[in-house]
Order: sequence, then structure tokens, then C-alpha cells
Amino acid sequence: MITNNEMREIFVHLNSVSEEMSHGDAQFMMSLDWQFQNKGDLSGSQAHHLERLNTKYSMEELSKRKQFEQDYTDGHRLVALRCA
Repeated sequence: MITNNEMREIFVHLNSVSEEMSHGDAQFMMSLDWQFQNKGDLSGSQAHHLERLNTKYSMEELSKRKQFEQDYTDGHRLVALRCA
């Protein structure tokens, strides 16, 4: 299980990239952040999901996503539609 200091660091990171998050993920992260700020801790399940969000929105994953968006052209879309 992660420590409270690690959780604080994760919340700082996630808040800094919140504009990159889906609406649902951002809302969920804010709910976890509220819980942490007001109660001082998260349950084991909540901590697990916080780590999952941290992995999903790591700088490496965000960089991969941006690169994919840059590389994905209309030609790629057309091929994908034909294959589907």
C-alpha cells in the first residue's frame, strides 16, 4: 500500500494533468482528493484506483497518446473503417 506522502505526490501530479483526463476520471480523481484532504487517508481500494489513475496519466503515457494522435492520419482512419 502506498504512503500518505506518495498519495500527496500523486495528487499533485494528477491535478497538474487534469486537463488531459477524461471527464469521468477527473471527477473521480477530485472525489478521491476531497476524501484524502478531508479524512487524511484513502481506503485500500481507493488507493489502488489512485495508483491506476497515476499510471494511466503518467507523463510517459500522455506522451505516447500525443504521439499516436500526431501519427494517426485520415488514411489510417479510412483503413480502420474498411477493416471494421
